Amino acid sequence: MTRQLVYLLKLTLCFVVEKVRSEADDTATAHRAMCSLSQAAAATYSPPQLPTDAAALNVRIQAANMSIAPETWKALFDPEKGSKAYDQTTGDNRTLANRLGGKAKWNGWFVAFAAIKEQNIATKAEGPYPKIEKASDRAAARTQLFLIAETAAKLTERLSELQTFLTDPDKNKIDEHLKKALFGGDGKLTAPALTTSLGKAVDTWNNLCGGDNIGKSISGDFICLCSGADAATKQCSGAYDTVVQTGGGNPTTAWPKLLQSCGDQTKGQASPETITAAISQWQSALTQKASGSDNAVWLGKSSNSAAQCNGSDGNTCIVYSDYFKKSQGKPLNSLPWLAALQQAAQDIRKAEAIGTKAEALHSQLQALAEATESIYSAAATGSLWSGTELSIADKINPGPKIVSDSHKKQAAEETECNEAKDEQEACKKLKEKGCVFDPKGEKDKKCTLNKEAKQALEKAKENEGTSTTVDCSDYTIKEACEAENKDGKRYCGLRSGKDDEDESKKDKCTKGSFLVNKKLNLSMAAAFMCFVTF
Repeated sequence: MTRQLVYLLKLTLCFVVEKVRSEADDTATAHRAMCSLSQAAAATYSPPQLPTDAAALNVRIQAANMSIAPETWKALFDPEKGSKAYDQTTGDNRTLANRLGGKAKWNGWFVAFAAIKEQNIATKAEGPYPKIEKASDRAAARTQLFLIAETAAKLTERLSELQTFLTDPDKNKIDEHLKKALFGGDGKLTAPALTTSLGKAVDTWNNLCGGDNIGKSISGDFICLCSGADAATKQCSGAYDTVVQTGGGNPTTAWPKLLQSCGDQTKGQASPETITAAISQWQSALTQKASGSDNAVWLGKSSNSAAQCNGSDGNTCIVYSDYFKKSQGKPLNSLPWLAALQQAAQDIRKAEAIGTKAEALHSQLQALAEATESIYSAAATGSLWSGTELSIADKINPGPKIVSDSHKKQAAEETECNEAKDEQEACKKLKEKGCVFDPKGEKDKKCTLNKEAKQALEKAKENEGTSTTVDCSDYTIKEACEAENKDGKRYCGLRSGKDDEDESKKDKCTKGSFLVNKKLNLSMAAAFMCFVTF
């Protein structure tokens, strides 16, 4: 008899233990899912680390370009000649600055001019930017560097915009959407609050967690899951027993205790992968059961269906049925915290793509800086327009290659000589064309132009770019047209067409005669001349 009593006592104790264990673990799976969501939403976003030398690279390129500009243009930005930054300009100088592009462009040129001296550009015969002695070489380099400088300025501007998006929370909205998901509202809260994160009152289940009070925030749903009237029985976790559904309940003070029940909640780096995994874990933890001809869906433990969810033992669950109905339901992605969390993931992906794009743009800017040095060095040595190699400029932009007539002539004559290849007798027959046989010359090019012919062509090339002949038709702006008038002579003038004349022929800049009594402000004229031609 005694043995039977002992056995029955053990059986009863086991039953009680199992019952308590069952109540304590009612929402274990749901608890872990909400822990994962909380950790994903509490993570911090750190923008990608981009190179910080973009502005410096651009200034160097702009300075190199400025250094070979006409002296009249450089004088506009020389402090020693009275030039000032945009905000310090007044009167005619401010008008001039505005007509030349406004504050950003003016200050950009002002900084570029200062960098010429700071970086010793075109001041020595050696270095990355050696002095270019010949006007023709400067003109050739200017054609290429102008395009490079324009491209570099646009790249730098775009890089700045991308950098701002990545580092400014008000622009990328990532932190805002993460906080919206975690605490609800406008993303400004740092802890759950009544009305915004969950229901408006703690006195009843319906006021705290019923109906539309669910789904406002991850923290609110988590508190409703684990802080009902019988939370003291540790329904969610053995590490949590705080009741919020009571007269003195406070979701703000309960929240850190609930997070502690999740274990280590060290904030990690926010990522789309972590967010997606947490959402999948939450979806897997949901329970679905037929409710008439539709679905009942809840998270946590119910004694029967969603209707029993009320925070009591055995019914520690929160209801999401409205987001899973076959008709007249709500789209799942309209669940407030889910929508905010998915938006955060999307914004992070966008930021990652922008970071990759910014790195690519920076690489292009570096390439332009390297090309600028190469062009400058080539121009300084007179080899920018090599007859045997493609110019460096061709490799960095698709623009037209400008080749002088004398260069074309030399190339054509050399090609004609080269047709004789390494045959001395055939080369002799081309003597009248200036060809001579050089036994030490390149293979298949031993027949080449003689020294005198080459020197004559080189002299012609050197004179190109220094001619005083003015092509007035290049200009369509009055000030730029008349800026070519100098030395008391009127080289160009803007003619007004007749009333019945075709519009395209009106107001054309044409060759003129001597100046009569008309002078244009020198700095204004020089500026417009450079603005149009440089």
